[in-house]
Amino acid sequence: MRSWIWKTFFLLVVTGLLLYLFLRNTNWNEMLFHLSKITLPSIFFFSFFTALNFVIRAIRWRFMLASVKKISFKSLFNSIVIGFSISYTLPGRIGEIARPVILGTKENISRSYAFGTVVMERILDILSVLFLYAVFVFWSFICGNRKAEESPLFITIKKGSAIALIFASVFIAIAIILLKKKHWTEKLILFITKPFPSKIRDGVMKIGNGFVEGINFFSKSGKNTIYSLIFSVILWLCISLSYYSFLWFSRVKNNFLLTFPYILILAVGASIPTPGMVGSFHAASRIALVSIFGVDRDLAVGYTLIMHLLVVGTTVLLGTLASWQEGISWIKIKMMKEMEE
Repeated sequence: MRSWIWKTFFLLVVTGLLLYLFLRNTNWNEMLFHLSKITLPSIFFFSFFTALNFVIRAIRWRFMLASVKKISFKSLFNSIVIGFSISYTLPGRIGEIARPVILGTKENISRSYAFGTVVMERILDILSVLFLYAVFVFWSFICGNRKAEESPLFITIKKGSAIALIFASVFIAIAIILLKKKHWTEKLILFITKPFPSKIRDGVMKIGNGFVEGINFFSKSGKNTIYSLIFSVILWLCISLSYYSFLWFSRVKNNFLLTFPYILILAVGASIPTPGMVGSFHAASRIALVSIFGVDRDLAVGYTLIMHLLVVGTTVLLGTLASWQEGISWIKIKMMKEMEE
């Protein structure tokens, strides 16, 4: 309990610091003026593509779980939007844990396996974002846009992208090794849990084996793996379209490919587990809007506030409707997780 309090306190401090950096030196009159220029099409299309990305996530997850069970789109979609809405309203991204718990309980599949596929989703997301950024770099090279490539921001992005690619590759390699050498997984778990009672060791062993199976779904069906990769790229194209459409209808005219590095910076910022991405999303978006699109600082602050509100608002609305439809409360989710443990 004490560790949870300290973790929450730390996240709140980080959130406050990032918000301070985001709002510092903002001309509020200018910012409000820019907000008054936002059009209804900007809001509509941004919200539409935000909702559509959950549809694509559900389709991708269905392919990833196909080797275990054919699950209805409704169950997958509802589990996803409930999980994301929890992550957007509570600190620590606990929605990522709630999602496989909800689906596993409803569809009677291994929660640890489902969680393994959620982890694998994040790896596919990293690879997809890096792929789109590589497309942007290639486009910049072809067009001779050396100024963008040599800017300090893009040099930093390149270094970070290389590290992320190495991390994802190492993770996949380790996952494949653990799948092929299951006894290594068991030995590792037994070594780590040696001081604990046998009941705990058996539970961790069950979760560990299911987890490894889940992150190695791609070894079971080449077709489903290809579909998962394709829909991962489609997903991030859809997310890119949401931001591009907002900016385009808000009279920030730029090449669509410029949204790829913008999305990469947003993804890095959003990876900081602040409650509802508050602060982390804002700071990353403002930096990217000013550096990549060349917009006014006050305009960047105003547009970021609206885009964040639309992301969280659309997600929580869908999550609330899905919770009502499934008859699930957050208390019930907590009880399901405790039963699994």
